[in-house]
Amino acid sequence: MKGGQCVRPGQCHVPTGGSCKYLGCSSWRNAQCQSGSCICPLGSCAVDGKCVAQKQPKANPSGITCDKQYTGPVRNQGSCGSCWAFSAVQQLRFMTYQKYQTDPGTLSAQYLIDCDPDVADSKCADGVKGCCGGLPFLADIWAAKTGGIPSQAQYGPYKSGDHPSRPYTCKYGPTRVLPVGINQYTKEVDIANALCEKGPVSIAIAANMALMSYIGGVMTAKACPADQINHAVLYAGISQTHDNGKPAHVILNSWGQNWGVSGAAPFSHATTNGINGHVLFKFGENVCNMEALATGPDDVKLL
Repeated sequence: MKGGQCVRPGQCHVPTGGSCKYLGCSSWRNAQCQSGSCICPLGSCAVDGKCVAQKQPKANPSGITCDKQYTGPVRNQGSCGSCWAFSAVQQLRFMTYQKYQTDPGTLSAQYLIDCDPDVADSKCADGVKGCCGGLPFLADIWAAKTGGIPSQAQYGPYKSGDHPSRPYTCKYGPTRVLPVGINQYTKEVDIANALCEKGPVSIAIAANMALMSYIGGVMTAKACPADQINHAVLYAGISQTHDNGKPAHVILNSWGQNWGVSGAAPFSHATTNGINGHVLFKFGENVCNMEALATGPDDVKLL
């Protein structure tokens, strides 16, 4: 600090050429005499021998504590209704990386489709087992009880995207990542701050035609209102200022790289050699009913 010496937070010594007991603290310095020294009052500090108001930090009306985007691999569920499984395994991968700074690799969505008892007996017009839908948080709870999720390298390739009506046999074996506990977040700011603290959050949304045809911009509740949830995606980022100086949510889908926009600035749709796969939601509007079911493990363990 130029012209003074801080003696405790919020207060600084202002030199006067002698003890203020005798010379006083000249009024233009805005200082107070304390224990023989000229001291700046709380909320100000010495600059060039004079007390001036301390600069206040900029207000953060959104309450969001970070600006962060996860831009990992974009996956494709294909013709199988396995969005829930991709949301769950992508979340575990990113959470593991945030905690350990080690990438556990691609985790197996096929394992959940084949083995999760919540979906094992399902049959529908679009397929069987996990191709008929599911819930990421139930997958986390089941995986926590049974020892975790294997990597794709351990379990085998994803097959149900091309063959949703074929019931593949569950194969138990070694696992890679173990979810621990479960949390639910009911407000947008809490979802964002959960990402800041632990990593991406699985969210269920009300996907509609506007979402299916999305190729850019910040999607609003007018385009995608809060309706009945029918699709699971991953809350993968928050940009504090992208929406004209306001926050925007970054959502990772499982519809491949040809759909959507990039997961980091400039958040644009690439027509060639680009990694798209994301959509931006306007902050504060509960776009696509993103607050309806937002969940994630409390912790993860790398096995």
